[in-house]
Amino acid sequence: MTKQETKDLLMLIAQSWNNAPEVDISTLSIWAEMLKEMPFIVAKMAVKKLLLVGKPFSPSSAEIRHAALEIVQECFPIPAEAYGMVSKVIRTIFFFDDHWEAEGYEDLHPLVRRTLELFGVYEFAMAEPAHARPQFMRMYEQVVKRAEEEAALPPGFRKEIEALRANYPALADLEKAKQAREMIESLADKKRMFDR
Repeated sequence: MTKQETKDLLMLIAQSWNNAPEVDISTLSIWAEMLKEMPFIVAKMAVKKLLLVGKPFSPSSAEIRHAALEIVQECFPIPAEAYGMVSKVIRTIFFFDDHWEAEGYEDLHPLVRRTLELFGVYEFAMAEPAHARPQFMRMYEQVVKRAEEEAALPPGFRKEIEALRANYPALADLEKAKQAREMIESLADKKRMFDR
C-alpha cells in the first residue's frame, strides 16, 4: 500500500468511527509502515468487514491485519469440528509395538494434526471423551491463535524475527535460566515458611 492509499484508508476509518485517530504525519507514517505490504483493496475490504460486524471502536492496524487475514486465508475448523475430526480418525487407530496407524490421519487439517500430536495420540485414544474433549479443544484454540498471530505478521518482519532467533539463541537460554532461578527461589521461600 502506498502512503496515499494509507491516507485514504485512514480517512475511511475517520469517516466510519467517531474515535478514529487523527490523520497527521506521524500516524500516517506508522500506519504506512505497518500495512506497507498489504494490497489496498484487501485493507479496504477488512475495514468494511469490521464495519459490517459492528466493531464499536476504530480499528488498530493490527485489527485490520487480522480482519484481512480472515478474508484471504482458508478458515480453520472451529474447535468442535477439530475434535470431531480427530475422534473419527481415532476410531480407526491400530497400535503396534513401535508405531500406530489410523485411517484419515494424513487428511486432517495441519493444525488439527499438530494439536493431536501435542496432546499425544495414545493419550487421546485412551482418554475418556468427557476429559479429552475440553482439553483438546483448549489446546487447539492455542495452536490456532499462534498460527493466526504468525500469519498476521508481514513476511519481511517474520524473516527479521527468524534472523534474530538464529543470531541470538543464547537469549532464550538466559530467559529459561532466569525462570528456573525464580522458581527455585520461590520454592526455597515456601520451604522456609514451613520450616519455622
